[in-house]
Amino acid sequence: VMGVEIGGALKNVVAIAAGIVDGLGLGNNALSALVAQGTAEIRWLAVRMGAESSTITGVAGVGDIMLTSFVNLSRNRTVGVRLGRGERLEDILSSTTQVAEGVKTAQVVVALARKYNLILPVLTAVAQVVDGQLEAKEAVDTIMHFPQIDDVEEGFDFYKQMAVDYKEARGKGRKVGKSSNTNGSSPAPPPPPSSSHAATNELTGV
Repeated sequence: VMGVEIGGALKNVVAIAAGIVDGLGLGNNALSALVAQGTAEIRWLAVRMGAESSTITGVAGVGDIMLTSFVNLSRNRTVGVRLGRGERLEDILSSTTQVAEGVKTAQVVVALARKYNLILPVLTAVAQVVDGQLEAKEAVDTIMHFPQIDDVEEGFDFYKQMAVDYKEARGKGRKVGKSSNTNGSSPAPPPPPSSSHAATNELTGV
């Protein structure tokens, strides 16, 4: 049951990422790679939270993720497409009566990545886009240049590595968007939820 709940919540975050790739017009290869990586990240987090890996890799997990990520009727995918096309999140949400659950869930993922000491580049990048800390194209570029990882590495500081990646990008003359600080430092990751959320559901934040 836990695996179904975790997969059902986090699939929406992956769907936003998939929509961003489509909105940017990056093609099917990039889309497939990103969804595959996002699915692996859901499995890593689910296992750390006590779920069975087989639940995520089964129909209830992967099947649901594929449907939400690739079907145009998906609310969360639609939000991602519009973000990828350059629309503001506030405008997107105010223009529809439907709820895109992945927007709020993405914000919770950052705290979970820190709590469980996990590398979740796709899920946390979506959180940074939603929070306005990264442009959609910057987020996808960061994910696509992220080192290939076979499994979770204990102690790996994803946030520090993201900062290093951005500094290297600047050194090579690549454009880094408005999320940069005026002193030239790399954008900071979103802060974890306040302590008042300690008793809430870890995934939904409610």
